[in-house]
Amino acid sequence: MPQDKLFNFSRRGFCEGLFSLSVLGPIRGKVDATEEWDSTTQSARRSEIFSLHQNSVGFLFDDTGRWIGKSTPPIGRERLWNCLSLLSNAATRDKANAIIARSFAERTSYAYPFSIFEYSASSQLLAKCNDYLSPTNKELLLSLVREALHSPGPIRFLGYNDNFPSMATVIATLGGEAIGDEDAKQSGIDGMHRLLELLGRRDFLSEYTSSTYSPVTMLSYADIAQYSKDPRARELALEIEREIWMDVAAHFHPPTNILAGPHSRAYTVDSVGHLHQVQMMLYITFGKRLWMNPVRFMFPPVAGQVIHHDGDVPFMQSCTAFISSGTYHATPAIERLLFDKEFPFTVSGTSEFGSSADSIWVRDGNEGKPTKLDDVFEYSSGDVVTTCYMTKDYAVGSATAPFLDGTQTDAFFINFRRADKPNSFEDISTIFTRYTTDDFGPGKPWSNPHNPGVELTTSLLGDAGRVRAVQKNNTALVAYQSKNQFIGKYRGLRLTIAVPIIYRPIKRVLFNGKSVQLPFRSVEPGVVALDDGDFFCSFRPLVITDIGRQAAVHIEEANRFLSIHFINYDGEEKEFTRLSLLQISNGFVAEVGGLQDYGSFEAFENMYRDGNITDEVMADQRVVTYQRPGVALALSHSLRYDGLKYALVDGRELSGRFRR
Repeated sequence: MPQDKLFNFSRRGFCEGLFSLSVLGPIRGKVDATEEWDSTTQSARRSEIFSLHQNSVGFLFDDTGRWIGKSTPPIGRERLWNCLSLLSNAATRDKANAIIARSFAERTSYAYPFSIFEYSASSQLLAKCNDYLSPTNKELLLSLVREALHSPGPIRFLGYNDNFPSMATVIATLGGEAIGDEDAKQSGIDGMHRLLELLGRRDFLSEYTSSTYSPVTMLSYADIAQYSKDPRARELALEIEREIWMDVAAHFHPPTNILAGPHSRAYTVDSVGHLHQVQMMLYITFGKRLWMNPVRFMFPPVAGQVIHHDGDVPFMQSCTAFISSGTYHATPAIERLLFDKEFPFTVSGTSEFGSSADSIWVRDGNEGKPTKLDDVFEYSSGDVVTTCYMTKDYAVGSATAPFLDGTQTDAFFINFRRADKPNSFEDISTIFTRYTTDDFGPGKPWSNPHNPGVELTTSLLGDAGRVRAVQKNNTALVAYQSKNQFIGKYRGLRLTIAVPIIYRPIKRVLFNGKSVQLPFRSVEPGVVALDDGDFFCSFRPLVITDIGRQAAVHIEEANRFLSIHFINYDGEEKEFTRLSLLQISNGFVAEVGGLQDYGSFEAFENMYRDGNITDEVMADQRVVTYQRPGVALALSHSLRYDGLKYALVDGRELSGRFRR
């Protein structure tokens, strides 16, 4: 393998690296006032998106602001997001004002009460569209800002969903300015100082590398940098915005136009690599350097495209208006990092997460309402090291720990191209993993185990396991353990490796080196490999605890996915205690490559053929190693209390700050 371009994200290493990696330029640290960005072309693209949005969504409201569309009626936040676009056009301005007025008149009728989403949207409307608001609507929006700031508290970043305190910062700064509340504005400034403190000890936000939520956080600070009247607030916001840009730019894979992993929080649309909010933001900022853009794939979407919120196109079009309303302050150096990476390219950095306190729940099958026990339960706070390795053909990323309870984390993620020059969703795909239970699986409706059978959705497949991973370049060791929070009856427990095949199947699936026809089952575990012509990967299982099963491996094509199942249990309903769930192990070593790396699939197979795995439990600690020529990976974690003891690459620790 060629020597890869290493992007070390530890702050000191990063700053030193600026002088050796010409692609980066002067990006991080104190904001340079001489750095410029092009807002003129952003304005033109915003007008383009807003025009498409107005023609697609405007007619779904009548002149009184009433929703007359056939899809799910929008709640307050989407109604206000739509108005960021509709207010900009004289032809739809009266309708926009009617929508705002009706949103307030009917606020108690919505499924969700007004919250931080509506509060921040009100602040953004006042900052961006003040001249187009009716006098009555101005006062309604100002009153909502006052409501939000009625009982202010300090804005803190404690390792959770960073988009929430970021929206709170918008309310405090821009909203505070709108109502003349100096204390609120100072609260926003104090909050930005706290976020920069976090970014001083960590390399990424807690809610890191998220195609859904990184753009929401980015927009918050871009708006403050663009619209605040306070130079202190603008400078702080601009510095934070640039920090977030670094995460997005370093993880963006130009050939596939996908934000490579790992992802702190991902929905199905993100895990399959289809258009979402990060591409909306990138298009406004950089235009047609992005082939996966909302002009081509949102007005309207194309056949087969995954649309968030269970296919709710008007909802996603309102999100496009929301994200496109911002003016983003990327520099030429950030643009080079996004689009002109030298491959192979590696980025690694640290993040931190708060504790996730909950309870033990007793299940009664899939549909039965679980019983909450009084036992204290917590996914403890900690830190995580993320690693991503890219070539022109693919990117593979992993995280040493999941984010919070791990339900939404893509702790292991691959994106790869299926054409020489991708230009459509048919030309790309991804691979992601979830521990799945009973009848849940990729492409099937999923419901939260706290409330099974209610709010079934295909927009998220929650992870029912806990995962730790360690990676060197294109090799990742991924150790799974069943969650022990939801005890009771199960009919199936398995690790599922999911490959979207929405447009065409993988060319060849192999088991222990031999091509197989699907569906395929094996009583014994073995190596599953995929040969897609230009892209190769293999999954060598770790210990798959046998609780009772007819097959250890099941490979199938169903519901637009190729699913590889490493099975722990499959049978009649069986009672599982917390201890029995804790003792269930699963996982794999992934080897990833391409035709350009190895010249042939056979050469790729030969590379990992002599790899050796050890996977043992000693004193309630799992110790896993993998070795082959050029690679030595190891990790150890507690079975009972979720702690990661170490993660090693070639004998060097990866569990704290990243070190070469």
